[in-house]
Amino acid sequence: MKIRILANGKFKVSAIADEDGECPVYNDLKGNLSSQYERYGNILLDKIDRISDGGFDSFSSTSAHEICKNPKLYELIQGKLRLIFFHGKGEMIAVCTEIIIKKTQKADPSAVRRAKDAYKAYWLSVDNGSLNVIEEE
Repeated sequence: MKIRILANGKFKVSAIADEDGECPVYNDLKGNLSSQYERYGNILLDKIDRISDGGFDSFSSTSAHEICKNPKLYELIQGKLRLIFFHGKGEMIAVCTEIIIKKTQKADPSAVRRAKDAYKAYWLSVDNGSLNVIEEE
């Protein structure tokens, strides 16, 4: 599995990348969001930097909360955008799986399923030493 570092401060925030190193979360945050969500993407980038610098202590449950108990998955909220993530190993405070547009009150079941799969693949890669980390550009 490959992950890309999105922010590297006291803690690291990363996102899942494909085999070619392409990272959909990074690409969305850096310009692939439609214009109506671009402002929210920029605010999510600021939140990612804050998380990297100080963790989640300054965030309320209205900004970030659990969406699945087993495994523990979370979403970071900005407007209608939801950044799905889980906690990684050590200083890897968040491993982001995808950005979705919230359409209902409940978490998107297919996004939760994909995040569960990413969680399993991440921890398998950590356990067998095959995790490939792509540093910031």
